[in-house]
Parts: sequence; C-alpha cells; structure tokens
Amino acid sequence: MAMRDKRKRKKEPTLQKIQDPIEWLKHDRKTNDQNILKMLITGYANWKLPKYDLDETLFERTFKLHPLSSEPVSITTLNEVLNYRKDEHILDATILETLNHLLHSSKVRDARTINEQLQSILPSERDSLTYPFSRIISDEVPKLTELPVLIPGLDELSAAILTLHSISRTVNQQISWLYNIWYLELVEARVRALELIMKKLVDESDNAMETALEEAERIINQVFSQEQNKDRISSKDPYLARIDEWKKISRNKRRSLKDRKEELETIVFEEIAIIKGFSTRLEKEIDVQGGALTHWPILALRADGPLAYSHEALLRNLRNEFNILNYSPLFGLCSILSNTEDPNRPIADDLRQVSDIDGRTAFYVVKELETLLVEQYLPTFRKLGLRYRYIFTPRQRPGVLSDGLIQRMILAEQNIRGCTVHIEPNWSKGPNLRSYEKGTYEAVVEEEILSLNLELFDRKLGKWSSKSHLGSNVKKKSRDLISRSTATSNDDPVDLTKRQLELLTLLWSIPMSRTQRKWFLEKVTFPQRTANRMLRQMIMNQTLRMVHLPALELVGLSDGFIAVSHCYDRRSRDKLVHSMQNILPFARILIGDSNHIVAHARVPAKQTDIVGGILGDVMTELSTHSFIARQRATKAYRMTALNKLRDTKTKKWKDPWYLSF
Repeated sequence: MAMRDKRKRKKEPTLQKIQDPIEWLKHDRKTNDQNILKMLITGYANWKLPKYDLDETLFERTFKLHPLSSEPVSITTLNEVLNYRKDEHILDATILETLNHLLHSSKVRDARTINEQLQSILPSERDSLTYPFSRIISDEVPKLTELPVLIPGLDELSAAILTLHSISRTVNQQISWLYNIWYLELVEARVRALELIMKKLVDESDNAMETALEEAERIINQVFSQEQNKDRISSKDPYLARIDEWKKISRNKRRSLKDRKEELETIVFEEIAIIKGFSTRLEKEIDVQGGALTHWPILALRADGPLAYSHEALLRNLRNEFNILNYSPLFGLCSILSNTEDPNRPIADDLRQVSDIDGRTAFYVVKELETLLVEQYLPTFRKLGLRYRYIFTPRQRPGVLSDGLIQRMILAEQNIRGCTVHIEPNWSKGPNLRSYEKGTYEAVVEEEILSLNLELFDRKLGKWSSKSHLGSNVKKKSRDLISRSTATSNDDPVDLTKRQLELLTLLWSIPMSRTQRKWFLEKVTFPQRTANRMLRQMIMNQTLRMVHLPALELVGLSDGFIAVSHCYDRRSRDKLVHSMQNILPFARILIGDSNHIVAHARVPAKQTDIVGGILGDVMTELSTHSFIARQRATKAYRMTALNKLRDTKTKKWKDPWYLSF
C-alpha cells in the first residue's frame, strides 16, 4: 500500500468568526489597521483569509445582470475601451509597440469569442481578467452605489477592477487598462532580472557572471514572447541593450574578476534603486513611466481597498490614471462643503448649487458622488489630555516600543530612515533617553491642522500645479482652501465615556463617506442612533473636528514626504504653517507649544523634489533645525491605540512607554 502524503492531510485553518467586533478591537492586536479592517469586513479573525473565486452566475444573479454574449468585438472597440491612452510621450515605447502588435495580431482577428480575444492580448497569468473586461466592454457593470465592499461572485482583483471602472465612469474618465497591466509585467521582469544578476555576482567565477546576464536577458524576453502569440514581437526592451553593455564589462579579461564584479554590482544596484523610483535618470534614458514612490495603507471601504491589497502594485497605477477632481460637480461639492461640519451632507441641494444637474437626477448623482467624499475626523487631543510624540531614527527599525503607537514610517533621507508616531498623556515624560540610539530626533506636538489647497489644482490642465501661492493670504475666506484645525477656544477638558471612546476610535481610524460610515457601524454592531447622537455631541463641543475631503487615493497625490522643523518662536511657527498651506496640495500639519512643526505632505508623483525644494527654503529661513524626508511606506495602528492607552480600572490615560528592545 502506498504511503500517504502527509502534506495532503494538512487541514486548512478553521475560520474564527468575530462575535463582538467592538470588544474584539479592544484586545492587543499585533497588526496594522489595514489587516484589522480586512478582518472586520470579512467577519473573520484570521491572519490568512480564504481566497474568493470567480462565480459568474452568482455575480449576475446578485445584480440581476444578463449573461454576457460570447461574440467577438472589433479591434476598434478593444482599442477604445481597454487601450485608451493619454500623454503618450511619457509612456514606455516598448509597451506601446507590444500592445499595437497584440491588438492587430492574427490571434485577435481570428478569435471566435471575446474570451479568446482577451486571452490573446493579456499576459498569460492575467487571463482571469477576461470576465471583468468583458463586462466593461459590454458596458454592463453595476453602478458605484450598487457595489458593496465584498462583491458576491467575484475574486478580489476582478472586484477591484470593476469598482475602479465604476468610479472612472461616474466621473466621466477612462483608464488605460492594457497599458498598466503590461507595464507592471515589464517592470517586474526588469526587477527580477536585475536582482538575479545581483544574487549571482557573489559567485567567484566568470561563468557565473555570464550565466546571470544571459538568464536576465531571457527573463525580459519572456515578457514579449507569450506562447499564445504566434507572431513574434519585433520590439526590444531597451534594457536588453543595457545587458549587452554589461556583458562587455563581464568579458573584458584585461581587468581582474574583482574589478569587473564590483563595477557590475555598483551599476546593477543603482539600476534596481532607479527602476523602483529613486531617480528620474533611467526614465529619461530608456523612456519609462515612473510610478508612485510612496506605499500608502489603503483603508478605503471599497473592493479595491484592504481585500485586494495583494494586487496593490497594479491598483495603485490604475488609480493614478484618473483624478476625481477633474469632474466639475465633485470639485464643486468639495468647495461648498469646505466650511461645514455636518455629517448629513452632501445632499441634492448642494449639487444643484454647484452644477446644472437638477431635479431627481441631482438626488441620484449626489448618491454616487457621496461615496467619493470621505469624512475625516480629527480628535482634539488637547481637550482629551493627549498629545503626539514623533521619534525619528537613523534606522528603519524603531528603537523604542509604546502602547500608544499609531503609525510607523519608512523614510528615505540620508540620516533619517524611520519614524514612529505615538500618542501619550500630556503629563508623560516620554521614553527613557537611554533607549535612543545616536542620531535619534523627536518632536512633541499637540494640535493638528488639516489642509487641502484646491487652488493648486489647475482645472484647465486637469492636474496639480507645482506653483505655490506664497504671496497669497491663506486666511482669506476661500472655499478652495479646505482647512480644519483642532485649535479651539473651548479648552475645557473632556472625559470620554466608554461608548464615546469606541466611536471616536472608529471615526478617527478610517476615512469613510456617510454611506460607508453607516454600513461600517452596522458591520461592527454599533447602534446607529447612539452613534448619531454622540457624533453630534462631540462635534458641538469640539472634541471632534470634521472635514469633507475627496478620497485622497483618487486625486493624483501619490507621493509623500515628512517635513520637520523647530521654529525660532511662535511667530515664525505660524508663518511656516501659513506657507505650508500655500505650498502643499495636501498636508496634515502638527504643531507644538515647543514650536515644533511636523507636516505629512502628499504631492503628485515625481514632485517631491520640486515642492520639497520650495518648502525647504522657507523652513531654513524660519527654523533653527529642519529636514525633509521622502516617505517610502507607512502603516497605521490607530484602531487599537486608544483602547490600549485607557486604564480600564481608573478610566484614565496611562503612560504608554516601556523598555526598548
């Protein structure tokens, strides 16, 4: 009798259903908000959640859709719907030639079904996208308001694709689907090839170098020679020419093996850094489109949010294809809501004031646009007896731990590589200074100003301008400067009830639209009437400040940096805040009684050097010490921090600090 394979008997982990989400959140979760939100959406407290499979029948039955026709479509239709392109001069020439070849190949012309057509123009591992793209081509996709966070019958990527399509359709814009899918394939192949070379260079032989370079060449060539395409693609990736140059270095026997290896290591290491977005030199040399540098946590309550994060590299590029601010009615809603703190807006009357949409149509349109406007809540920590402590370190790994941790960042600055953000009682002395390694810098701040400067958005060009408004008066009443501050004349301290703390934690942690807020509170079994009453009360006594913002991941502000400054005095501090609001498209500006300023800035892709340069000059003029650091990645931990900081016995805040590791 054959021996049984033990691996086959391995059982899948049992799914643990979250019985009481609010109480579950109070436990010490060793993970970030994105993972916690994913668990809350699915309802299961498991690290590894089951994959969702495509079930066309279930999807069509759920949304009352007709089955798709299998008839092929014209090449013109494929081009118009899936291969829409703009700003062609910045696109990768290799990809453009590849797409042109694929769309006009005999495989597409001779296809008997639309599935065969799509399979012949998609990378082989992406053929699962034939169903969502068939839906997009036939224009039979549910409206944005009909699509839930968890879409029945769709796998994670298909659900995300249809959601992004519905958003772009709502704001009358298009997405270059094929270009972005193939672009990611090529970039990933380039990185794999370069990393293979780096790995092989540790071998002490000429053959190892030659083998690595040939293998790298093969990896890139594979992208353009899919088995399903009989016609050979004539284009060559410019990277292949670079590999040919490296082969010449490798074969130069006049130089020692050590010298050749060191030169190749230096070149390849630099190329890996460049292609991942550290520099623009490679883009000019081989004509590639640069992507976003900052990896943001995606906390959106949509199908392209936490559930689809394993596909974020692609989804990030797809979101950058359109900008919801280019839709005039939505831009108008942002302006008209800039000075209100009403969680029951926007309404149809708001839309009628800023557009020519009227009647019942305004009611339906505002329902769709409302899903793209999030409510951002800012706790007035000074009233709560709390404050922020930023700890910047020369290494990515934090030097100290805290129960008040709310954010970790990986930064790219010569002497600053990491940052942790903590909340603590205003009486805390902070961590033991002996825990700090050399080069650590900290800033303590109490108040927050949130700013979105729509005056920097060029509506004619449809993109953000790098021009600042340093000469303008930021205090003028302009609806295009959306600003909210936790500074308040009502400094009366507030002791939150248990229920208020639970609600504040949820609202502070996740930016949600009104509809999403109601759905989420129901999901975590928080009573709606109680939430509405408490929300009104906390806004009235300014325990919470509220501002309506367009979903930031959809407005073309894909890169981020941190600006830190210690100003000479309060006057210079206020002047710098004024300048930041004029220079930065979006910023969270935190200020302290010690005249520290920490600003979280979001800017368009590739604009960090330009915007940071303008801001840096002002910071130097007004500060005793300042620096700007690119933000590479960030993770949030807000959903558990306040509960960990609250002493359940005394109902007071406790000191969150303990020994470093």
